[in-house]
Amino acid sequence: MKKNGKVFVDIQILLAWRNEASRDDDSSSRDRARDGASYVPDFLFFGGSFTDRPERTVEFQSECMARGLRKLGVERCTLVGLSYGGMVAFKMAEMYPDLVESMVVTCSVMALTESVSNAALHRIGFFSWPVYLLPKTADGTKTLLDIATYNLPRLPQVIYKEILEVLFFL
Repeated sequence: MKKNGKVFVDIQILLAWRNEASRDDDSSSRDRARDGASYVPDFLFFGGSFTDRPERTVEFQSECMARGLRKLGVERCTLVGLSYGGMVAFKMAEMYPDLVESMVVTCSVMALTESVSNAALHRIGFFSWPVYLLPKTADGTKTLLDIATYNLPRLPQVIYKEILEVLFFL
């Protein structure tokens, strides 16, 4: 695309928590890049990245993504956000409107506020996230997996006990 005598490339940034799309064998990433530049970065603290700064917020992830993209020479881009990546995309668009041209977001909320979090927690029948996410019994593990998965096959109780012992070190 040409604008004011300059050639511009459509740049897409895929933002996804635990970025499975960055695998070397992912032909869909290569296909998306055919007509423009496509970046599939890992979020800070995922992959091999780290920092000595104490922030662990969506704002901090947005700032890091924007800085990284600017260092790569990206002036405008389309963000494609999945799940947590969608929240980062919304925050990037808010914080850096000059960088974000457009967005495609799925499986996400604009911001995970306390009221959104509490409503989801109550909808699944719990009063706190640690009680749900850190089960102390095989039955608690079964409940966690029943809620968090779709169409989980029926498993014997001993499997839930094993999962509890291996995943939660009990």
